[in-house]
Amino acid sequence: MTAISAAAPAATVTITYAGLPATPAPGTMILMALGLLITFIAFRKMRHLSVGRPLAAILLLAGLSFFEAMTGHSLITKASATIVPTESITGGGTLMFTLGNGSEAFVQNNTGVSQQITSISVPPPNTFVTPAASPQCQVGTVLAPGAGCYVQLNNFIV
Repeated sequence: MTAISAAAPAATVTITYAGLPATPAPGTMILMALGLLITFIAFRKMRHLSVGRPLAAILLLAGLSFFEAMTGHSLITKASATIVPTESITGGGTLMFTLGNGSEAFVQNNTGVSQQITSISVPPPNTFVTPAASPQCQVGTVLAPGAGCYVQLNNFIV
């Protein structure tokens, strides 16, 4: 007879991952310089128009939005709370952490490149269950830098 026990010992979860090949893209500084150049040219052309000042204000807003998009720094931040333990992917290809019965953990990619989960395992007789939060960590899940997924575990005692 198999029963779920709240006193079941914690189990070690092992997640292996690999970095995805980076796609070449223009550097952030080049894109910012290009944005500033376009902003300067547009401002010079607009200042002689009768509606130049309102358009300049819109251009300033667009420039600030471009800055936020390119640098990842938000000028207006949102408050957030993490209510589950966070495990970090930081390099090395393997992440190991301990979860108790019914525990849920958030696995976050803290590297500078996208990582793909190649395997996720826990010793028997433990099993993974679908966590309440989403997305769920699964083999094949790709985590962009700063993104994460959830894993939840049930421990069984025979």
